[in-house]
Amino acid sequence: MLFTLTIANLTKAELVALCREMGVRGYSRLNKPALIQLVAARSVADDTIERQALAIECIKQAGQRQLEILRRAEREIALVVKEQVQAVQELECTNSALRAKTKPELIVLCKQHGIKKYSTLRKKQLVELLHTNGIMA
Repeated sequence: MLFTLTIANLTKAELVALCREMGVRGYSRLNKPALIQLVAARSVADDTIERQALAIECIKQAGQRQLEILRRAEREIALVVKEQVQAVQELECTNSALRAKTKPELIVLCKQHGIKKYSTLRKKQLVELLHTNGIMA
C-alpha cells in the first residue's frame, strides 16, 4: 500500500519513465491512474517472481544438504560393510585352520583348553565348539 501511495505522487511523465525502466509494455496510451495500477501490478508480479526464485533456491540448498547427508551415510555404510567383510574373512581363516585339523587333533585342543562335552560331537561341531570358545587353532 505504501508503494502505491508513493507512486501516486509521481507525474505521468515520471510514471512513463518508470514503466520504461521496469521493461513494462503497453503503457504509452494509459492515463495516470492506469499507469499507477500497471506499475503496482508489475511490482507485485516482480516481487512474486523474486519470492519464487528465493523459494526455489532454498529448495535447492535443502536438496544439496539432503544429498550430502545421503553421501555421508553411504560412506559410513561402506565402512561398516568393509569391517564386516573383514570379520567374516578372519572367521573363515580361523575356521579353515580348525577345519584343516583332524578330529583327534580337535579333541586334543578341547582337552587342552578345558572344554567339556565334546566326545559325542562330529568334526564340524567340534570346529564350531572351539570357535565359540575363542580357540583359533
